[in-house]
Amino acid sequence: MPDIQAGGVHVETITGPAGVPLLLVEREVVTAARAGARPVRVAVAIDRAEISRATGEFEADLLPYLQVLVALLLAASFVQIFVGLRPLAMLTGRLSAIRAGEAERLGSDFPDEVLPLTGEVDGLLQSRENQLRKARERAADLAHGFKTPLQILSGDVLRLRERGEEGVARDIEAIILRMRRHVDHEMARARQAERGHAARSDLGRVVAHVVSVVSRTPAGRNLDWQQEVDQGLVLRIDAEDLAEILGSLTENAARYAKTMVGIFARVEGNAVIIDVADDGPGIPESEIDFVLKRGSRLDTTSEGAGLGLAIVESFVEEANGSFVLENRDAGFCARITLPRVIC
Repeated sequence: MPDIQAGGVHVETITGPAGVPLLLVEREVVTAARAGARPVRVAVAIDRAEISRATGEFEADLLPYLQVLVALLLAASFVQIFVGLRPLAMLTGRLSAIRAGEAERLGSDFPDEVLPLTGEVDGLLQSRENQLRKARERAADLAHGFKTPLQILSGDVLRLRERGEEGVARDIEAIILRMRRHVDHEMARARQAERGHAARSDLGRVVAHVVSVVSRTPAGRNLDWQQEVDQGLVLRIDAEDLAEILGSLTENAARYAKTMVGIFARVEGNAVIIDVADDGPGIPESEIDFVLKRGSRLDTTSEGAGLGLAIVESFVEEANGSFVLENRDAGFCARITLPRVIC
């Protein structure tokens, strides 16, 4: 038998009757002094099958509770992740709203953990607006600075004509026209940047105004003007900028159309597609990219700085839209896609 210190416990497996494995627990105790203070070893044995059966029953009883606990922990983890990532989803939505022009700042209604980030982004947006404002002021100052010399040159043109120098006067006048187009373009860009996200325009009204003007010009007086624009379409672009875009496109269409110019608009998702079509000869496919370059003109016999289509493309891009030119069987089409305001 193994030695056991007083008070110690010894556990081992032994073979019992009929070869049954037993779990034996032994402990040595010392009797009281009146009983002779003798060491006594106490041993207790139990069938190991009883222990295994009891353990199995305990595990079977405990398993459903463990399953419920695991489910609760998983649910708690999901909720924690959902709640923890919700501010990031809000942040993504606010950034999309700023990009779409529906908001100007992220705001401060975020958890404390996200506020430092949103504050830095709002500060960056404010700094960008300040830089744009200063750039607009410089552009406006530059444009205004050119206007006075151009007025003086216009007076010189009149004096040259009075002196019979028509050729020189015509050349100077052409240069003045080009410079004025550049100045007007920069002024329009400055106005567009200043209006920013609050820009709105009623497409039907702008189309009606543009057609009423261009249809009275010599090029558009004898054309059939067609309009298919739903009422109540509001675009996320300033009315003056939209008029500038449609005015340039309709002027080009009227210049080359044979009998008809049409403006057709349709809604597609969150955008409006506007087609300015004519039944003219169109543009050679190899030259479409060329005419979109600033200062490029296919018709060199007409006056102008070649800024029309380049300005259109610039304005459309500023409004987060797209601009394409395409030839059709029955003529030519300039297509612009602009975001609309959903009421």
